[in-house]
Order: sequence, then structure tokens, then C-alpha cells
Amino acid sequence: MKSPTTCHIAKPLYWLCQKLLPIVCVDIVVFRDNQVLLLKRAISPSLGHWALPGGRVLRGETLNDAVRRKLRQETLLTPTLITPCGVHECFLEERHNVNITFLASAGNGKVTLDFQHTDYSWMYPDKIPQDTSPVVIKQVQDALKIKEAI
Repeated sequence: MKSPTTCHIAKPLYWLCQKLLPIVCVDIVVFRDNQVLLLKRAISPSLGHWALPGGRVLRGETLNDAVRRKLRQETLLTPTLITPCGVHECFLEERHNVNITFLASAGNGKVTLDFQHTDYSWMYPDKIPQDTSPVVIKQVQDALKIKEAI
């Protein structure tokens, strides 16, 4: 398998692609001590809201490699267990994301945020703020079912 394409296309063309085509993304539900990691977004989409680590899959990249890359890129955590736990769709700001959700373990490493986020929190699933996207809440609920089954 070739390495993933990491070159970026010009923003106007990327924005056009987002308007015309669904974008395949991975979202990662990381549990530690029965709490889930949520990140507060510093940029669009979902500016100012809690979200899961994740993002788009690059051309030529496996889903598991995308999970490893996105979690490391956004938090500096390295996943040790990666389990698929659902497919969810999200319609935001003229975009359609197909989010493949994964449950991951990441040990006890320190979270270090990238530029896309202003804060993070380990939250109990039943304490996730009400203004969090219903898609994120559903992803966490689905991951919790898988976690309890393994």
C-alpha cells in the first residue's frame, strides 16, 4: 500500500469538494477511568463546542492509520487498542461528513492539544454538556456499549 497523500489542495477547491461530496472521517472515543476525552473546538466546524478527536481520512490511508494519526496529531496520545463501533453522519455548515467511529485506549499519557482545540476534559458519559452535538453523544453511547461488551 502506498503511503497516504498528505498534500493539501487549495482551499477554494477543498471547500467546493465539501459542498459537493461527503467527506470520510474517523472520530475516536477514548476512555480513561470510565471517562471519555472531549476536546473544545477552536475552529470551524463546531467552533466553541465539545467534540471527539478525529478528522478526515487521507487518500491511501487505512482507517486504523487515520485513527493513529488524528489522535496523535490532536492530543499527542497514542492509541493501543482500536475497535470500530459505528458509522455516523454529520451535516454541518454546508458539509456532509461520514464519520466512522472508533473506540480506543490510550494509556495514561498527557494530553497536549494542537491548534484546533482550546481545552480538553475527561467527562463521564452521563455528564456530557447538553449543548454537545447529538452525533457526538450517540457516538459515545455506541462506543460505551462496545466497551462494556469487550
